[in-house]
Amino acid sequence: MRHPEADGWIAHPREPRAEESRGLRHRLQPRVESSFLWEYVVEAPYKRPSGVDLVWTPLGGAVFGELRFQLGRWLRGVPSNPVKSVLLIATDPFGELERRLFKTRC
Repeated sequence: MRHPEADGWIAHPREPRAEESRGLRHRLQPRVESSFLWEYVVEAPYKRPSGVDLVWTPLGGAVFGELRFQLGRWLRGVPSNPVKSVLLIATDPFGELERRLFKTRC
């Protein structure tokens, strides 16, 4: 059985890539495009496209992504301690997993 209301939480393209360091336009444009495609191509057969999702998803994602990116950048500059490790893992679990397992610098 399909649960369209769960799609917004599970598959909706909300999270921007923290690795992007280009200008706001370059960070925001892919969010707007993916949100538009999601709302009008994937969800449209099941429910009417939401104006809130069309606006909030790209703008909120860009703002939260930038805050998360800046917090991670600041934390990586702080001397190592257990609190720093917990905050880094909490703000970017998959990025930290990649950095710790594969010793990458992303």
